[in-house]
Amino acid sequence: MANGDSTSGTLRYFGSQLRLWRTKAGLSREQLAEAIGYSLAMVQSVELGRRMPQQSFIDAADDVLGAGGMLTAGATHLMRERVPNWFQDYLLVEGEALSFGIYQCMVVPGLIQTEAYARAVYLDSCPPLTDEEIDDQVAVRLKRQEIWGRARPPMVSIVLEEAALRRIVGGPEVMKGQIQRLMEFAQWRNAALQVMPTDNSGPHPGISGPITLVESVEHRNLVYVEYQGGGILISEAEDVSVLVQRFGMIRAKALTPDASLRFLEGLAEEL
Repeated sequence: MANGDSTSGTLRYFGSQLRLWRTKAGLSREQLAEAIGYSLAMVQSVELGRRMPQQSFIDAADDVLGAGGMLTAGATHLMRERVPNWFQDYLLVEGEALSFGIYQCMVVPGLIQTEAYARAVYLDSCPPLTDEEIDDQVAVRLKRQEIWGRARPPMVSIVLEEAALRRIVGGPEVMKGQIQRLMEFAQWRNAALQVMPTDNSGPHPGISGPITLVESVEHRNLVYVEYQGGGILISEAEDVSVLVQRFGMIRAKALTPDASLRFLEGLAEEL
């Protein structure tokens, strides 16, 4: 859930830009609301910097007002308002990252979640989120996944615990769709997906919890570690080195990419 409040500077600035483009187009708030399929109250609240617009709102307004991408360009900055302060530094690095190394033991990583899976995860938040907050968080998650559509997408190596794959999130159909998504991902040229089997795998360095290695656009190696209620971006070279070594050992103990794909195919058939 975002920490930014309804009167944040970023929201107010976006609202002022929306108002300027609307005025330039000669439209009233009522006319804009009708043209983009949102309520007058929503348009007014966005212009006053009181509500966070959905991506669909931004895209539609940009098109109707002929802003030529000027409004959609602000979506990245608005996205930061939807996430907690402790996640914002990592979010900036993630958007331009050259490569990732991800170990996850509890849940499918957000960067490769389907929309249905992501929504199911947020539906179980504690304390509960409102429908609007869930929509916001799902929109952010899907926006983050746009990095895979870059001309040169980042290289990525992911190790997933079997337990995370067997946890039925959102019901069998949602989980089957997520497994199929993972099977597609496993065959990308820039990706490697490995499963850490539960049986006979024994202990390994990942027992301490999930980690995300990330190579920044400046070729700096960083590590993001998340815990209950927070997260930290680690940049100290010595600490990063230790976690890079751990990830290497985790990968060595996991199934090969080919064996992992066969494992996923078996799971999909079970569902």
